[in-house]
Amino acid sequence: MNPGYKGANPPDFSLHLPISSTPFVPKRHPITNDYTILTKTLGVGVSGKVLVCINKLTKEKRALKVSAVFMSHPNGTVDSL
Repeated sequence: MNPGYKGANPPDFSLHLPISSTPFVPKRHPITNDYTILTKTLGVGVSGKVLVCINKLTKEKRALKVSAVFMSHPNGTVDSL
């Protein structure tokens, strides 16, 4: 219980997600088949950046995290893929 909360009931911050009866099946085609990826950057972090993309069927805007992938070479250099 939060002693600093003055309301009758403390807020519920738990995450409630629907449970699917079907297993997750990853798509095997390029994301650009389903989404138009814009060049607008929403944010940048250590592991990559977040771009805006638009669903081609529903026209809904979504956030797409593009992970930075690095490959280390035996000579000690690091190249971005």
